Parts: sequence; structure tokens; C-alpha cells
Amino acid sequence: MYFDLGRFLLLASFVLLVKAKNPQGSIWHEFPQLWRAVNPLGGTPVTEVSNQRNFDLWLNSRTIADAFTNSLASQKIYDRVRFLLASDAAPSLSPRTTLASLGALGNVQSQVGSARYSFTTLYPEFQSIASATEWYSGTNVCVYREEFDLSKNQHLLLPPSSGSYDAFNNVADHSSSCDFTPDSEAYVCITEIHRPDLHRRYTATYQCCYGFSREPGKAGCPKAIPLTRNSDTLKNLRLTSFDRAMAEAGMSSLLDMGNYTVFAPSNEAFEKLQRSTNNNEVDVRASVPSNNMRATLRSHIVNGLLRSSGITDDQSFDTLDGPSIRINLFMTPTQVFTANCARVISANNIATSGVVHVVDSVLQPVTDTLPEALKKDGRFGSWMALLNDAGLLEELNRPSGQWTLLVPTDDAVRSIDRNIKRRLSNDKTCLKRVLQTHIIPKVICSTVIENTATTKNVLNRTMRFTRTGSDLTVQNQTVLSGDHMTRNGMFFVLADVIIPEEAKSLLEIAADAGLTAFLGMLTKTDLSSKIDEMKNGTIFAPSNRAVEKMPETARRQLGTLGGSMTDALNYLTVQPAVLLSDFKDNLEMSSTLPGFSLRMNIYETFPYGKKIFTVNCAKIVIGNFRGCNGNIHVLDRVLLPPSGNIQQVLQFSGNYTTFLNAMNMTGLDSTLRASGPMTVFAPSDRAFAALAPEDQKLLFTNASLLHSVLQLHILPREMCCAGIMTDSAFFGQYTRSMNTQFSLPLHRSQADGIRIAGSTVDLCDVIATNGVIHTIDKVIFPTNFL
Repeated sequence: MYFDLGRFLLLASFVLLVKAKNPQGSIWHEFPQLWRAVNPLGGTPVTEVSNQRNFDLWLNSRTIADAFTNSLASQKIYDRVRFLLASDAAPSLSPRTTLASLGALGNVQSQVGSARYSFTTLYPEFQSIASATEWYSGTNVCVYREEFDLSKNQHLLLPPSSGSYDAFNNVADHSSSCDFTPDSEAYVCITEIHRPDLHRRYTATYQCCYGFSREPGKAGCPKAIPLTRNSDTLKNLRLTSFDRAMAEAGMSSLLDMGNYTVFAPSNEAFEKLQRSTNNNEVDVRASVPSNNMRATLRSHIVNGLLRSSGITDDQSFDTLDGPSIRINLFMTPTQVFTANCARVISANNIATSGVVHVVDSVLQPVTDTLPEALKKDGRFGSWMALLNDAGLLEELNRPSGQWTLLVPTDDAVRSIDRNIKRRLSNDKTCLKRVLQTHIIPKVICSTVIENTATTKNVLNRTMRFTRTGSDLTVQNQTVLSGDHMTRNGMFFVLADVIIPEEAKSLLEIAADAGLTAFLGMLTKTDLSSKIDEMKNGTIFAPSNRAVEKMPETARRQLGTLGGSMTDALNYLTVQPAVLLSDFKDNLEMSSTLPGFSLRMNIYETFPYGKKIFTVNCAKIVIGNFRGCNGNIHVLDRVLLPPSGNIQQVLQFSGNYTTFLNAMNMTGLDSTLRASGPMTVFAPSDRAFAALAPEDQKLLFTNASLLHSVLQLHILPREMCCAGIMTDSAFFGQYTRSMNTQFSLPLHRSQADGIRIAGSTVDLCDVIATNGVIHTIDKVIFPTNFL
């Protein structure tokens, strides 16, 4: 972070200027020079419209707002003006302030008269900030302003007329952003203010005024569009089939009697519909229309003027007879604009009182919700019964939804594997996951899928659509037909049920993950059926490489456990199931092997923030393989039940006699038997033997020194080797031992060698019931003793 003194002084001066000009607290007294008169509009008082225009221009100037919102003081100015505008001190606003024609940035062109007013002439220091070359700063660009009360979900055309807020004494959570719409036809600025008592969103949309268009390389919208009547625009676009259908239905004059947006099918769309009807086929994008041609045509017409720049994804608009048209925007990578999943092939054809968008399919009136449409179809009774039993059907019937449903036919449900059927019937949670796999929380149109496309279902799992020629699949299952539109979404018809990982047993999950060595260990036990029947459990399974590099001592240990392999595998399992998101540092969970537990730790790399998850110091290399009855985490080593506490493990080894004797001499041996968790950096007998004779004598004849030295070797927490990070030129890693006077530096070389305060770790992560042991090759001494 850095501090810009020049900007601070500039903004501070502006704040003082504002406060000096604010004796009455009125918005007009606060910024008197901003409200210099311009020619009134149609006789409207200057202080009601003209001054308001100057304020609006200043408030919505993107570059000036950027300068202001870069500091706390400037943010307060911004909020102060906005809330004074909303207060009783501000005059009532005219509806025509929601539409203004802007000239160059910093100037206002009135609808009547030619007077101009420049913010930067009043405050020259902002001249460089306010320079702009974007197209929306030119002529014939209109700005449409709206407000949205987020607390009440209420859409407002004008600012509120009451309420006040002193932004110099109270700070609002304020955020602003500006960007072009995907079609680059408009520039939209959004400002949100959040306080406990106020949640508002302000939008300003800059786009070509009606009847004008842009020209490449020129600012503003200089090109005037020759406008014709709506009916004539259809003829100019050569939409002869739609025009003829309108005439046959006696609707030719309708389009010229109001402001309408028409989603007009192309001639090819009518031909395609005719072919599919004659062949008794249902095309993926075209459905047989209603017998009532008039109703079908009216379902293509929406009241009002809808240009693509003013439409957002998943908006629905009621047509003349009520059935809605759902608009969706897709980036593939260019923007694709669809209406009821019909691709818009020619957008924004402007007429005198309307807009025509040409679509590549005839739209069918949409009146039913998803459940209603599925019931009428008659092929999905089995799937609907499952949805109902799982409590999902009611949500899918909500009219305001926006779902894509992947629906297997009754034949597909009947063909599910017998073992999977049995598992699903016995586990309602598992069944619900299968059903949720087939639900996508957004509308996906097949018309935009080219080659491969991915999205997320309600379980946040990736769903892959693949198109090969005219064939479409999802998760490798054949799509029989798609784009069946409803009021609250659409559905695809599947030839088979998608069986996700969540519907498989843990053994099937292990097989899919390629854990052949682990499964081979299971064949030597009777645990397969137990794991298959287990509910809500987690298995920490070793990777194939972990089993291959298992040391000989560990292999021998498997033969001394009584139950041997069975005990070892039971030790790897915990209940209830734990996902990585459930992990907490130092979390201890009971193993299904009685009397044993597993400890989870989380280490975070610095400065990158990557998290490392360990279980009894074994690193999780792949996590969260989820099955019907639990999940699997894959470890980088085989976990074996510990043979005792830290003291017992050291005694059993036979390589730490000197260290254990020293612990007994100082009374610290009880620490090694405590409940823990703790970490012991244990010097081997060879490490003590390597001490110079005079150092050995000093150490074992000075009880205080010996006690202090031994405390340096014990951490009052579990520190795995995985938690020691690679050395950085800028950051160091230290830890505190029981000897709190000293910090121990921890190092990991690029070659993965680990050192603790100058001692090399010869053996990492020997697990005991109360902690972990690391063998080191040197005794750690306090630097001020030796």
C-alpha cells in the first residue's frame, strides 16, 4: 500500500470548500457554483431541472467518480451529495430527469436551448481527470437512470423524497462499478450503498438515443436511422412468412397501434416448422405450435421497446396474451441472445414505435410450469414420483424459478442397475443427490452448445454437454430432445439416468479413482461388505504410490497387530463423514478401530495462502471423492495404528536411550506420557555421541541448562513435516517450544530437506497416540549458551 499526498491534499481542499459553502445544509448552498443557471426547459424553474441536470452529470461522470471514490474523504463527498439529493432539502424532481441527452463529458445539452455548462470550468484541477474519448461521451447518447430499494425489493424511477444522512459524520458501505454490456451497445454504471437502515442500488445506462446508431471510430451516436412503421419494418427485413401469417390472422394493423417489441421468426424458421410437422417429428429447437394461429403469433409480441442493451440474462416478459418469453444471454465466446431458446439472428431493428428481433424458430406459447409440462407430456411419471418423494417437486413448481431439468423417461428409470436401485431405495439422501444431479439452477439452451459446454448443477458439480454433429449428450447420456420451454425454465429428455459419483458405493468410488493397491489390501480382509453397508463414513485411503513405498518396518508392523490388515483398515475409517470443508486444525476424530483416533491439521503456505490438509501427518493429495455412503480422501502414505505414547514409541525403537535418560533426569519424562498433542524433535543416540566431550560434560552437569535444552525439543502442539514450508528469500518460519525464551527457525530446502534450528530431520512424522516424533541428527542448544 502507498499514500498519495497530492491526491489527499486536493481532496481535503475540496472537502473544506464544500463545508465552507454549507451554512444552511441545503444541497444548493452546499454546491452553489454547480447550480449556475442554464436555459430553462420549457419554462421549468431553473432550480428544479437545469441545476438537477448539472448535478446528475457530475454525479454520474465515471472518471470524476473514480477520482472521488479512491479515498474515504471523497467517498463521503459522493455520499453526502447523493443523500442530500434524497433529503427534504432537495427540490422535488421532474420525471424527465430519468432521461437526459449528454454531450461531451463535463457538459450538458438541454433538450431546448443551446446553453452549456462545464464542471471542469468551475474546478480546473479536475480537467485532466475528466477527459474522455469513449463513444458514450459524444452526441445523441441518452442516459437512463433507475433506483432499486434492495431492502424492499422495490424498483424506483426517481430518488426518494425524504430522509437525510450526513456522510461527513457517518460512513456508508459504498461501491461503484462501470462496464459495457456484452453486446457493447450500452455503458452501465452501478452504485450500491449499504447501511443498516438503507440498501440502495443506483444504475445509469448510457446508450444511443432512440433513432440513432453508432459509427465505427466516431464518438456518440451520429448516424440517424431511417424509421418506418413496425409493419413496414417486417417487410423491409423480408420476413414474408411472418408478415403473411399476421395478415391471415387479421393482425397486420396491430403492430402500428402501439409500442411493441416483436420476436419475428425468419422465413427459414417457418419452413423448418412445416417440415417437422409434416414428418411428425419434434425438432430440438422447434415445437409444433398451437392450433390457434392468432394466439401463437401474439406470443411473439411484447409490450414496450426492448433493445438488447437493456435486457439482462434470464429476464421474462409477458406477451400480449400472457405467456412469457424468457430471454437468455450466453457467451460462446461472442454473445448469443435467445428468446425461449430460439437464437436471435438479427437484433435491434428499430421502427417508429417498436423493435424487431429476428429469431430462428417459431415460438410456442408457454403457459405451464415444469411439473405441469412434465405431467402433460406423459413420459416421466416415474421420475416425477421420485422428485415428489424427495420434496423437490414443490420447488420446481415455483413460477419465479429458472431451472434446466434433465429428465429421464420412464423406460430409462426402469433400466437402472439392480444394485443401484437397491442402494437408492435404502438411502433417501443418496436418492436425493441423484435427483439433484439432474437439476441445473439456470436455463441452458441447446441452440448455443457447440462442441463442448460445461455448467454447474445444484450440487455445484460440473455437467458437461457435448455436441457431435446433430447428436447431443450430457455426462455421456444421450439427449433425446431439448429446449422444452416452461414458465419457470426448460427441460431436456434423456435416454438414461445419470448416475453420479454420489450414487456409488465407496468401493465403486475407490475403483473409479484407480486405488487398486488399497482395494488389494481389502481383498485380504472381510471388510468389503462392511464398507459397502456403512453409512456416512470417511475412508483415508493410501494412494498406489504410498503402498508401493511403504517402509519395511511398516510392513512388519502389519503382522504384529493381532487383527493385522483388518485392524489397519479399520483404523483408516471414521464416522460421521468429514469433508475437507469440515476440517478444523487439530480436530480429533475417533477411528472405527476401538481405542484409536485420527488427528486432522491444516497448514497454510505463506505468502500464497494454499492450504495443506493432513491426517496424522499424512498429506491429503486428493480429497472429497463423494459416494452414496460417505467419501474418500487419498493420502500420500499408509496410516498405521500407533504402538503407544511418545515415550513408549521412543523406548520401543531403542535409538533414543540418551535422550530418554536426560528426560528422566530433569523430570520431563512425564511430559512424554501426557495427553498431548505435542511434537518432539528427538535427537538420536548418535546425535548425543557427536557432541564434543566438553559440551557433553557441560550439558549433563548443569541441570538448569539440560532442562532448558530439552524443552527446546518439545512443542506443545502437533507440527507435521508437511507444515514446514520451502524457504523464501523474504519470509521466514519460526515456532515456539516449551522453552518460550527462544524461537526455533524451520527450514525446508528446494530439495525437500528439513532443518530445525540447524539440525537435520532424518525421519519425519513417527505417530504416537499423543503426538508426533521427528528424529534429528544434532542436539538443539540455546544460542547464548554455546
